[in-house]
Amino acid sequence: MSPAVGSLFSEWNRPEAYSETVSFRLGREQAEAQVSLLWKESDRGKVRGVPAMRFPWAIAEVHKTWDELRAAGYHSAFRFPFHERVSSEQKAALAQQLLNFPMTSVLFLKHLEEVVIDVATSSEKSDRQWLLERHRVTSAGVERCVGLTESGLFRVDLFNREGAGDRYWVAHDGNVRIGDHRDGLTGPAWDGVDVTEVSVAVRDAEDPQIKTDDRRFHVFLPTQEPLSCSLLVNGAFTTDLSRQHVKVTHTASNYNGYLVRRAAETFVQTLMPHLLAEGGPRYVLRVLDRDESDAGSAGGLLAEAIASAMTGARFLPSGPNELALNEAVFPSPALDAEGSDFTDLLKADCVVNGRQFPDPELCEGSLARVCAAYGSVALSPIDSLRALAQNLDTGKTALRPGPDSRYRVDPVLDLCALLWERSGAADRQALEKSAGWNRSSLSARTTMAPSGG
Repeated sequence: MSPAVGSLFSEWNRPEAYSETVSFRLGREQAEAQVSLLWKESDRGKVRGVPAMRFPWAIAEVHKTWDELRAAGYHSAFRFPFHERVSSEQKAALAQQLLNFPMTSVLFLKHLEEVVIDVATSSEKSDRQWLLERHRVTSAGVERCVGLTESGLFRVDLFNREGAGDRYWVAHDGNVRIGDHRDGLTGPAWDGVDVTEVSVAVRDAEDPQIKTDDRRFHVFLPTQEPLSCSLLVNGAFTTDLSRQHVKVTHTASNYNGYLVRRAAETFVQTLMPHLLAEGGPRYVLRVLDRDESDAGSAGGLLAEAIASAMTGARFLPSGPNELALNEAVFPSPALDAEGSDFTDLLKADCVVNGRQFPDPELCEGSLARVCAAYGSVALSPIDSLRALAQNLDTGKTALRPGPDSRYRVDPVLDLCALLWERSGAADRQALEKSAGWNRSSLSARTTMAPSGG
């Protein structure tokens, strides 16, 4: 939810609910009247404060808009009148926020199949429409369903009236036992509640990455709590009064922290196997690519929990075997795309500090950075050079055609030069200091030789 919308929660005046069977209004005035009467009967003095949203008051009169909605087939409606103190500028800002809501705002609404935002002000009239289709995904295939009614894997299609939209894979766990993880649960609303829920979604596209501004924790609607990777997480989190922030602690008993960890487990156990089958390891790593500036936040805890949940989950191909992230080592990310060339020059049974390299196509710098953020080791430039010296497969070091067809390039010295060129000052100094040792280990070769010479 946007800050503009959240900040207006305190500006609603006597919100109303309408249905085919009952209609009521909430507000401080009627709550105070009822509590004051009770206090007077009990001789408890003056009422100093009341829970304004706890005392419904029946609506006797029929609102004309509700009559129109009911005639159009609606079964329920909610009305939020503004206080008089809300300015026209605030109302205009709210109108723009509603019209600019990202489509993912409605992704986790369990049963709605159509969402229409109709904005009418004194200066403009605009509307938006989103349509949702949900499908249950099982070993038997994909079948249309009416909502996220049970735990499992779903596909949710979101599109507007023009047919443009997106598709998401959603893993839903609707049976999360709260147990002793109750720190942060306050108020009567949580009394007797022993089961909660969490869902994790990934965009189904050739590039699964989600716009940074849309990566949010949801409490059925989006909050302002950011996620650093391309996941969307929904749960029955506790939030501040504006429903903007999801605060977590690392204690085992903290409810929000526990639910974040369950979200990580839901991703690894339910969603990740499907993503691997659909797009392979590269697809999963693109989803997990993250900004590491989220330490201490709910997003940071999620990344830590995913790394922990993925311990032992082998999905990185390494010859005939597969590696878990905590079993893998990568060349320096400074090599960028040439990290694949680096790994291709190594012996097949190469082991560095008890870890193995994945197949060359997964060793480019961008993927090495992702894996290192979740438990793998990315070697420094100097350690990469040492690994190359100690594990070089001399059968792969023949001169290769260079960019200019008149020359052939020594692949080993070409990588050494790239390491130096792409390293920072401190790493360059370490490489230069070690140059004599590496020169004898790698053997002196001419970097470039005339083609055919």
